Amino acid sequence: NEYVKETTTCNVQMKVNSSWATQTDINSFGSLHHHSNSVLTAVYYPHGLGNDISVVLLNPVTQSFKIGPYKNTTPFTMGAFTFDAREGCLIVFPSYILHSINKNSSNSLRYSIACNLTPQEVHGLNDRIGV
Repeated sequence: NEYVKETTTCNVQMKVNSSWATQTDINSFGSLHHHSNSVLTAVYYPHGLGNDISVVLLNPVTQSFKIGPYKNTTPFTMGAFTFDAREGCLIVFPSYILHSINKNSSNSLRYSIACNLTPQEVHGLNDRIGV
């Protein structure tokens, strides 16, 4: 709910509509995907593996004409964002974002706990109950 308060002008409470735990084996990875029927996705890493395992979020803005090279790397010029799975890390992102998990190159299993969230109340611009 803090994420919604800080990133939108909406005053809505979010609820978990699905959750799961994942074990990523050594040398395994997670394919590129997104989450349907939710607004936000959150992933928590109870154990850290540093940069041996990372989550990649693809920038949803595509460029049909690229001018470059760029002077600076910014969220607007990056094709993807990579987050290392550090202990206690919580990543929250819009569910429509395509994302993947890089290969687990560590000598340990990787665990994560994830969930999808939706607003509890009526949501969407100009939504009305009983109209």
